[in-house]
Amino acid sequence: INGHTPTDNWNEHRNINCTWIIEVDEDKIVELRFTLFDIEVASNCNADYVAIYDGPSKVGYPLVGKYCGRVPPAFVRTTGRYMTLEYITDYYETKVI
Repeated sequence: INGHTPTDNWNEHRNINCTWIIEVDEDKIVELRFTLFDIEVASNCNADYVAIYDGPSKVGYPLVGKYCGRVPPAFVRTTGRYMTLEYITDYYETKVI
């Protein structure tokens, strides 16, 4: 999977709530590695963040991690065939260009 947010216009990155559910064949697991990562830094990643869940939903499945900042999370692997990614941003723009 190769992906990015829909636009590089930072004004359009406010109040975003995107969720992706990745599903692979039954006998496989999902492995995720970020090559670029640049999300607003905040205490406990409570402003803008990417959350990764080990399952087909964020409800009832373990949170693998919640990430923000410029350092990508380590290689992430699920225990089964599903991974849920959630990308959340608040209203405030803190990106310095």
